[in-house]
Amino acid sequence: MQQKVWVQTSAPLYPNIYAFLVGPPGIGKSKSISAIGKYLRELEGLHIAPTSVTGASLIDALDAAKVRIDVSTKFDERLDYNSMLAMPDELSALMHEYDRALVAVLTTVYDCLPYSQTRRHGDVSIRIQHPQLSVLAGDTTSHLLKTLPEGVWDQGLMSRTLLIFSDDRPMQDDIFDQKEFYSEDLEHDLRSIFALQGQCSVTQPYRDAYNAWRRAGCPPAPTHPRLVHYNSRRSAHLLKLSIIASVDAGDELVLDRVHFDRALDWLLSAERYMPFTFQVSSSVDSRAIDEVVHWVKEKGTVSSGQLIMFMAQRMPINTIDRTITLMKDSRMLTVASVDRFGLESFKVP
Repeated sequence: MQQKVWVQTSAPLYPNIYAFLVGPPGIGKSKSISAIGKYLRELEGLHIAPTSVTGASLIDALDAAKVRIDVSTKFDERLDYNSMLAMPDELSALMHEYDRALVAVLTTVYDCLPYSQTRRHGDVSIRIQHPQLSVLAGDTTSHLLKTLPEGVWDQGLMSRTLLIFSDDRPMQDDIFDQKEFYSEDLEHDLRSIFALQGQCSVTQPYRDAYNAWRRAGCPPAPTHPRLVHYNSRRSAHLLKLSIIASVDAGDELVLDRVHFDRALDWLLSAERYMPFTFQVSSSVDSRAIDEVVHWVKEKGTVSSGQLIMFMAQRMPINTIDRTITLMKDSRMLTVASVDRFGLESFKVP
């Protein structure tokens, strides 16, 4: 959607997203990015970033990614902008080591703020009034934690990034029976979405639900220490996801209650597993965690002993204590009560 679709708050908010697919090697991160990339590369006017860049070369590529919309809107100044999509299979191709200059560029262009750069070499001066970038990248947990220093989690880039974690390894029955998949329906939908232009209107039910969620503190918020600053941008992430939910459903550019519910479900589904990103080695099966949550929800409240016994049948014993801590930190489980011996009981919030 580039900067052709927006929702008006204190300023126009565009639905670009930074999303990192994170997990151990060999689970299909590159395949997932490649699967959608083959459709997006066919869209004329959608600019794809080079795979390997520095801060300076990224700005050069973005400077060349000019878009002109020949349509009359009340935001006439938005008719000319620069927009680009980065889709590196591995984040290490985009950032093989921590690069302050590149991180500063990524932070600025995410918010579509004016960017200017002057270089001594070649007397180069670049000014981009309306830059914008979207990122879909894959990365291993170990590389992400090794590359990003501890202080980065308190700064701007990672608060703007959705971490999509999985360690699930689905197995095919027959690796030789693989047919090339291509969906004409998906191609049609993406072309329709790419052609949309205009401001999203907001219905009263959406407004009521969104404002009530914000007033309540955007529950349930992640509690992991590295996600504290990410939490400050969750309301903006939800708005962006709501726009995506709306255009996925139709061409009307209207945010309604159903789009709020769907966007919130997406957001909470991602956040549920974000804490696992910070474990260099994770042997816990995400499907087992789903079973635990479903079982506790059915029971209503379970004791710590019951919980441990149930989990011991589904995952290695040495991972249970860490998994319970992560589930509490990510608000998958909350403490319902503590008995006089200090033993906790749990429920699903």
